Order: sequence, then structure tokens, then C-alpha cells
Amino acid sequence: MLGSKKQRNGTAPVMHCLTSAILVLGAVLLISLMSIWTVGSPGHVHGTTAHRLQTLVSEAARYCVQADQDTNPLIATLNATTGKALVTAARTLASDNDIRRVCKVQASELMQSCQTKQQNAMQHVMMKCPEIAPDSDVSISTGWLL
Repeated sequence: MLGSKKQRNGTAPVMHCLTSAILVLGAVLLISLMSIWTVGSPGHVHGTTAHRLQTLVSEAARYCVQADQDTNPLIATLNATTGKALVTAARTLASDNDIRRVCKVQASELMQSCQTKQQNAMQHVMMKCPEIAPDSDVSISTGWLL
């Protein structure tokens, strides 16, 4: 009988340590799963960010369309530049693949469209008011001159 008490006392600390280790491991696993669930896995856009992306991309498209429709070249330049800034903001929030998946729009194509409209509007500004065009190599790189 005395031997059995020693055996029980010897296994009790081992079982206690094993139970504690399993509980700690389970807690770490649970916290990890909750973190992935709340933050999201890489390459996945959740609710608020998806809504922001949709807003940014739709506003960028709207400003680019307005740049084509404006008769005032300064306002057209402003709208195209705003469209570019909104696309850049969306690309800062998410990758082009995520933008394509969430918004069903190619961010690179929208950016290219806004850049083209911006350059066209800047050309119209220069045609109407050539005295404000820059007189250097910068004018070529910024789109004032082609």
C-alpha cells in the first residue's frame, strides 16, 4: 500500500504538467485561429477594407470619366489627377489581385486610363494657355509636351 501511494504521487505531477501543457497549447491554437479569423489571411480583404476599396475604385472611375467630359481643361486635369490619386490609395490598401477580385476592375488599366486622360487634359491646358507650360525637360516627362 505504501508503494502504491508513492506511485500515485509520482505520476500526479506528470499528469498535472501534461494537462497544463495541453491547455496552454489549446489556448495558443485558439488565439491563433481567432487572429486569422478577425484579421484575415494574407491576400484576403475583409468587410471594411473591401468597402473602402470599392468606394475608392468607383470614385476613381467616376473622376476619370468626368475628366473626359469636362470642357474646362483645368478641371479635366484636376479630375484625372484625383482619379489617379484614388487608384493609388486603393493600391496602397490592397494588391492589384485583391482589387480585381473585390471590385472586378483591373487597377493597372484604371491607372493607365487616368494617366492618359490627365496627359490629354494637360495638353489642352497648354494649347489654351501656352505661357504656363514649363520650359524644360521636365515638361516632356510630366506630359506637357509630347
